[in-house]
Amino acid sequence: MALGKKYEKRGLAIVGVALENDTIKTREFLAAYGVTYPVILAPEQGVSMMKALGNDKELLPFTLIIDAQGKVVLRKPGRFRQDDFESVAEGLLSVQPQ
Repeated sequence: MALGKKYEKRGLAIVGVALENDTIKTREFLAAYGVTYPVILAPEQGVSMMKALGNDKELLPFTLIIDAQGKVVLRKPGRFRQDDFESVAEGLLSVQPQ
């Protein structure tokens, strides 16, 4: 997924969290899907972190978008399409910081 590279020069960071505790399987999965952004392994803390961030049904994937001020602007359990992401990202990046 080239989203990280597409937006990083404009100040947007993408970070993934994997609940898997097998680093080899995680790397294989990321390579198979072309994931190039950093991914944190959080097999024990990941579920409680998702719940604390608003994903109380523990649905995966879970997308969380945080603006430059640290405010959560979107919580999306389940599939989040690339064009949906780009729409939100463009909207955030077009807002000038105050």
